Amino acid sequence: MGIKTVALLVVFLLILIIVPAEAADWTMSQADIYHSGITSDRAPTTIPNVSFSWEYRLNDGVITSPLAVNDLVYVVSSDNAITALNVSIGEEIWQVSSSGNGAIGSPAYGDGQLFVATGDGYIYSFDAATGGSIWSEQVISGVVSTPVVYYNKKVYFGAGSVYYCFSNSGALEWSRSSPHGATYDGAGAVVIGNHVVYGDNSGHLVSLETGHGTLVDDIDGQEAADIYGTSVSGIRSSVVYDSKHQRIYFTSDDGTCYYLGFNSASGTFDTSDAGKNNVFTSTEASTVIYNNRIYITGESSGAYFLRCLDADDLSIVWSLPVSEKIVHSPVLSSFNDAVDGEVFIYFGTVPGKIYCIKDKYVRSSPSEQWSYSKHDVTSIPSELVISSGKVLFGTTSGYLVALGTTQKPVADFSAYPKMGVVPMTVSFTDKSSDATAWEWDVDNDGDVDYTTKSCQHKYEYVGKYTVKLKVTNIFGEDIEIKTDYIVVNAQGSPSGEMGGYARQNNITSSAVHEEEEVFVVDMGAKASPNINIGKDEISVEDVSSESDTNKRALGYTGIESLLLLLISVYYMKNKK
Repeated sequence: MGIKTVALLVVFLLILIIVPAEAADWTMSQADIYHSGITSDRAPTTIPNVSFSWEYRLNDGVITSPLAVNDLVYVVSSDNAITALNVSIGEEIWQVSSSGNGAIGSPAYGDGQLFVATGDGYIYSFDAATGGSIWSEQVISGVVSTPVVYYNKKVYFGAGSVYYCFSNSGALEWSRSSPHGATYDGAGAVVIGNHVVYGDNSGHLVSLETGHGTLVDDIDGQEAADIYGTSVSGIRSSVVYDSKHQRIYFTSDDGTCYYLGFNSASGTFDTSDAGKNNVFTSTEASTVIYNNRIYITGESSGAYFLRCLDADDLSIVWSLPVSEKIVHSPVLSSFNDAVDGEVFIYFGTVPGKIYCIKDKYVRSSPSEQWSYSKHDVTSIPSELVISSGKVLFGTTSGYLVALGTTQKPVADFSAYPKMGVVPMTVSFTDKSSDATAWEWDVDNDGDVDYTTKSCQHKYEYVGKYTVKLKVTNIFGEDIEIKTDYIVVNAQGSPSGEMGGYARQNNITSSAVHEEEEVFVVDMGAKASPNINIGKDEISVEDVSSESDTNKRALGYTGIESLLLLLISVYYMKNKK
């Protein structure tokens, strides 16, 4: 096995290690038990393509988050129907109905079961593979208004002024009433180790032991005012845990973003590590925390924004205005981060428009990649879900929509400079889309020269060089070839002419035997011949053309003949 073969094998194995896996499960609101809103799945970074998108007509509207697990997407509509579809093509797998009113709190998946909360106070369990009913319990007569959270065979959710924990077999493990009679409106719990943490609409935070619901720590209104200098308004977002900072992050309905230290081992709050920033005038969105940046949506005096904060101190890094009201929290795909340091943030607005925003850590401002809407279909979107290269969401007009783009990469590149004198260093910049691996052949000789996203190469011989780039991802490959793209001239030659002694680039010369070395002596003038010195012979090639204004008959001056003779004798002698 050759060195280059070994190198390519190593690169391939590295790609398998560093490239995130496709179709990571999205098992509850905002993806997981930390409500991170983040997935390593790819997501559409260019305008959605009809060939890779689909829409499925439901009998009623959707206001809760879909789920995506094992290449299936689950959606609960307001007519009590639960529908399972194939993520790739939107084909219905099964559909069942609960007896309760339409769901308000988003469902959850765990251990082969779907857990669905309804508008009349029921919690249901269905078999995720078949849709068969497993169990149901009514906890109140009102609405279950928080997202359902599933972890370690337990189901957590809030209804009215009570938080509940059920086993996955339907047994009530514990329930706990808000000490101030406050309600739980959208405030999803986060599970951190052996503790469950959530807030209420009076700004009260609690940490409970997961098994029995025993109170471990709490922050009431007075203590919050002591910590932050002002009282905490209603918490209508899910609490988000960031293990790097060992903090919880949450927002209040007056537009303030908070952080508070949390000891995951003891389950206690660290009040010495606390901070806030009044980012908006109102928000109900949860934070998305990635690469020390926080992404959050909200309203400021009638204007709407996606904002990026520094996770250390909550200072604003950048602010992106949006012309429509943003609904729900943003979600993020980190698929491209390992490749080029870019992340993509997605959110929906009230008129039914979906946005894709690119952020790069080295930049201080975002860029809109695309926005998409379809009249009477997208309408008001639910929370967004990312799975299998698609953005998925339900709509109030009764559709489940999947937006995707071409999944194979498209190769492209640029170079600078493209013309110069020997020795010439050229910087190649990848401009491909959706690529996760690169193979550069900078002289098109069939050997891979570089496997980085972009590269530099030093050309040491005069000639015209064809450059080939092959890009791949798990869906396929694409190749871009630019013929005679790089022109390397001799020192002192006029621009565009290649006087000098050079190794011939094989793409622009005739094929030769493997043992034969071909050199070219370019005499520098437009109509001068090339002298090809092979292994056993020397030949002369007329390189003049009818368009040469200085064309002359084949023949040499005394100096040229002498030069040819000296080169020929020297070369043939050394070959012997």
